[in-house]
Amino acid sequence: MAEAAAAVVEDSAAAPSPTPAPAPAPSPAPAPAPAPAPAPATASILDDSGAGEKQITAPADWPEDWRTKLSADDAKALKQLERFGSPSDLFKSYRALQQKVSSGELKSTAALPKDATPEQIKEYRTQNGIPETPDAYLADLPQGLVIGENEKPLVDSFAKYMHEQNAPKSLVQAAIAWNQQQTEEAQSRLYEANTRAQQAAEDELRAEYGNEYRGNINAIKSLLSTAPSGVSDLISTAVGPDGVMLLNNPAIARWLVNLSREINPMATLTPAGNGGGIDVAARKAELTKMAGDRSSDYWKGANAQQLQDEMAQILAYEQKNQK
Repeated sequence: MAEAAAAVVEDSAAAPSPTPAPAPAPSPAPAPAPAPAPAPATASILDDSGAGEKQITAPADWPEDWRTKLSADDAKALKQLERFGSPSDLFKSYRALQQKVSSGELKSTAALPKDATPEQIKEYRTQNGIPETPDAYLADLPQGLVIGENEKPLVDSFAKYMHEQNAPKSLVQAAIAWNQQQTEEAQSRLYEANTRAQQAAEDELRAEYGNEYRGNINAIKSLLSTAPSGVSDLISTAVGPDGVMLLNNPAIARWLVNLSREINPMATLTPAGNGGGIDVAARKAELTKMAGDRSSDYWKGANAQQLQDEMAQILAYEQKNQK
C-alpha cells in the first residue's frame, strides 16, 4: 500500500496536472531552500566555485608553442613573449609603440649614418627637436636668461658647435643657462674678494702712513698719469693669478709710492687726477710768506706741521732738479 502511494507521488512530480493530488497525510512544511547568490555585475575568468582560473586554449590556427617558434630558441625573447597572452596582444603592443613614435611622444634613438643625406639629417633633426640653424638655439630663451654683447660671440660659437653635433634645443639652452649662472657666481666671488682686499690694504697702509696716507695715494696716481696713453689703465686694472687687482696689494702700493717720490718728490701734493702737478714756484712763495709771520698758521695753526713738511718737499724737489 505504501509502495503504491510512493509511485503515485513520483508520477505526480513527473507529470504535474493542473490540480495536484492531495497528500495522504499532513506533514510539516519543508524548510525553504536558500536564496541563490546574486550574479556578479561583470563576467570573470574565474569559475563559479572560485577554485582557480579557467583553462584558456589557443585558437585552432595558433599552435600551442607559438611563443617558442617566434623566439627562435632565444631564451630572452621567449621570456618577453611569455608576457603576452596571445599573438593578438603582441600585435597590439607593437601598434601602440608605433603610434608613440609617429606622434613624437617617443623619439627615435637611431643614430645618423656617417654619410647621411641632407634629407636624412633634416628628418632626424625634426624628430629629435633639433633646430634647422644654430641661431634658433637662442630664440625663445627661458625667462631670465639674457646674452650680453660681450658674451654673444662665445655663445654663438658654442651654438654652432652643438648644432654640428645635432644637440636638442632644450639641451643647448640648459647648458647656456648653466654657464651663465657659473659666470655670474664667479664674478660675484671675485667682486667680494677685491672688496675685502681693498679694505685690508687701506687699513694696513693707513696704519703705516698715518696722515700721509692720502698724499701717498695721490703720489701713485700722479706717477700713473705720466705713463703713455692706455698704459695707466692697464696697470690700474691689472689682476694677479687670484683675480685680485694688483693695486690692492700693499707691497705693490708701497713700491709705487717710493718710486713716485724718487721721480717726483712733489707728487704727494698733486691733486687727484691732475697730471700737470702744482705750480711749485707759486706754492713756495705762498708758504714763504706764511713762514715770515710767526703768528701765522705756518707756525701755530692746526696744520703747521703739514705746511712745514710741504715746504721741505718743495725745497728737496728744487734741489734735485738743480742737480
